[in-house]
Order: sequence, then structure tokens, then C-alpha cells
Amino acid sequence: GEPFLRKELVQIFRAFRRYAGVEVVDVPTNGWYQDKIAAKVEEFCSAEPDVQLTVSLSIEGFGDVNDEVRQMPGAFEKAMGTLAHLQPLRQRFDNFRLKIGSVLTRVNAAAIDRLMDHVHQNFPHVDEHTIEIERGVDLPRADFEGKQDFTVDYARLVRKALSLYYTPERRTRKNEGIPSFISR
Repeated sequence: GEPFLRKELVQIFRAFRRYAGVEVVDVPTNGWYQDKIAAKVEEFCSAEPDVQLTVSLSIEGFGDVNDEVRQMPGAFEKAMGTLAHLQPLRQRFDNFRLKIGSVLTRVNAAAIDRLMDHVHQNFPHVDEHTIEIERGVDLPRADFEGKQDFTVDYARLVRKALSLYYTPERRTRKNEGIPSFISR
């Protein structure tokens, strides 16, 4: 379900901090409820400046492709609205990171590519774009319906994400946690 629908979400995060010493919270969202998301981000980041909060917007491609994959008409526009709504908070709070998470399926590689370009050009305060592979895909045999090898699409999109987001000029306190094995 959508985490930001929980009224007590901020209190739950704070309890993890208080009782378990959590220093990083990463919350996935479809971005549908931009006002609720922004309000909870602001509340948490103000109350817990020593805890890094990352909101990970799940977007599976550009435009109608995202809506089709998520089976939610209008989801892409809602997610873009949420990105726009969160950018000022990303600038305001040092403990807030903003990322996009996309799942590569059999049908959305080109739409993810277009999404990456759109986000990079229009939302400069996004810190990261992660690419995951659809569950159940057997990578060694992932040539679907005569399409280009799935692993080639995955590798190309990951390289693109690395080149857009993991550059020396973007390495700040907010994204120092990049794994050391990541390289171009």
C-alpha cells in the first residue's frame, strides 16, 4: 500500500529513530498524494534533522506507459506534480533526498529512457534514479518476443543513470552513500 496514507507515519519513523537508532529512512511512493507526502516530509525533516529521509517515487516510464504498467490512469501526471511539490523541500532540508525508482519490464525500456531525460532536464533536485528488473525474469534467457536482449536494456539504463546522477559535481553530503563498487 501507499505509506503516506498512514496518519501516524512520521511518528513511526521517529520511533524507529528513537528505539532502534535508525539514521536513514527510504520510503517508496507512487506520488499520488502530493500534499500528504510534502506535509509528512516537512514534518519529519524538521523534527529529525540528523536522520536522512529519502522519498523514492515509483515511476515505470514516461506518460501513458507508466499509467499502463501501474494500472492507474493519471499516475504519471500525479507523480510529476509530486516531484514539483517536493523540489523546494529538497532544497530546504539537508536531510532530504529525492529519487526515482523504475522497474524494467518487457515493454518499458524506451519509456524509462525518456523518463530519465525528462526528469534530468526538468527536476534538477532529484538525487538518484534506480533501475530494477521485473520479478520472475530469467536474465540469461531474457530475449522477449524477438526484442533486444533484456540485459542490454538494463545495462544501458543503469549506465545512463550513473552518468546523470553519480558525477563528481553531484557528490554532496546527501549522496555520499553511493556504493564504492559503482563506476562508469
